[in-house]
Amino acid sequence: MRRDFDLEEEEIDYSRATSRKSRGDKSRSSRVAPGTSVKPYFLDKRVLITGSSSGIGRCLAYWFLNNGARVGLVGRDKESLTDIGRDFPSQAIVIHCDLADDKQQYEMAGGVIEKFGGLDILVNCAGAIFEGDVERTFPQDFDYLCDINLRLPFHLISLFQPFLEKSGGCIINLSCINGHRPTQGLISYAMSKAGLEMLTKCAALELAPLGIRVNAVAPSLCDTNLFRYSGLTETEFYAMKSRAKDTNPMHKVALPEEVAKAIVFLASDRAKRITGHILKVDGGKSLTNLSTVDWYGTDVMNRRFEAPQGGVSKISNFWKKVKTSLLDATQGAPVGSTDWINAHQKSNWATHDAEAHEKVDLDYGAYRIDADKNIEYERANLRGGANYPAKAEYRTYDRYTYGGGRSGGGMGDPRGSAGRRTHF
Repeated sequence: MRRDFDLEEEEIDYSRATSRKSRGDKSRSSRVAPGTSVKPYFLDKRVLITGSSSGIGRCLAYWFLNNGARVGLVGRDKESLTDIGRDFPSQAIVIHCDLADDKQQYEMAGGVIEKFGGLDILVNCAGAIFEGDVERTFPQDFDYLCDINLRLPFHLISLFQPFLEKSGGCIINLSCINGHRPTQGLISYAMSKAGLEMLTKCAALELAPLGIRVNAVAPSLCDTNLFRYSGLTETEFYAMKSRAKDTNPMHKVALPEEVAKAIVFLASDRAKRITGHILKVDGGKSLTNLSTVDWYGTDVMNRRFEAPQGGVSKISNFWKKVKTSLLDATQGAPVGSTDWINAHQKSNWATHDAEAHEKVDLDYGAYRIDADKNIEYERANLRGGANYPAKAEYRTYDRYTYGGGRSGGGMGDPRGSAGRRTHF
């Protein structure tokens, strides 16, 4: 079998028997008798790895396959996935799909369960990255990053939960140092990874009673093709790696197999009491002071969605016009604005609040009461009650409107000192 990465499972001497004295001087031998062969932990384990066509995911796939696991290989590079599957025809299944598509996610999950009959280990390795600051990040960029880096892991955890519960399995998410350290020019990416780390902790808390462990690995810059795919040239990529080495306490950029070893550890029985943990594989980078670097927008990384009116500066001015127009319903939408948002769609809470603050003739307190009143009416309607009151009978007094401030209980506030909302 092909072994692209030297990540062989540590050999443990199971043949040595130990003894322990218990009460009454009765000896108990170890659970493993001398000379008894023990099944390797990952042999026949059913593993699903998203993003397994390159980088950390590919390295991890080879490790599990070399150690006897059955692995579902999921990614966009069909040729790369097929290359791995060809080396392990009896263990690997290749699933080429677009993980940003909900329908394909369902089909992929169904295929894995049909083939394996269950799942023991889910590794969410798929990821995407785009460059952009607050001003120059567009809705499409933000949505795509969140779809891949956050929504996809959440959806797969939800889909595979029943099968992982049955097997007593585990989940490992691949985060990044940017999930807990802000970085200029990567606002959407950092937000998506921060969300992934909170997803890891919340899911760990919820699924622990079911016997499912959930952890994450957060490396610093790793020597993979992720940034090459993002549009950086080789010169730019090596310059970035050089700076990463200089600012890392260990003066080293992580290798894919080093991150893979951390994932393997969290997937093994050696980590059976670890859940909700973010394992930092960053050479001590997260222990250092943040090195602030001025960021200037570039055109090569990453413009997945082309702007309708040209370069960064033009895009910025165009988007400012779109955002301004949304606050005034009487103003026509700028040309091309429907590429970003439908300016004529019904206003949401955010634009209502903006209008309430901008227009002096609108009483904000009265607006909030009316809005909350309608919400209570709709809630009652959804409950299916045949005799729910008319809209006028629902009233919600907002603590920011009736004098009490944040502590509540002010003059005219019917809630008293407890600060709760009162419906009547």
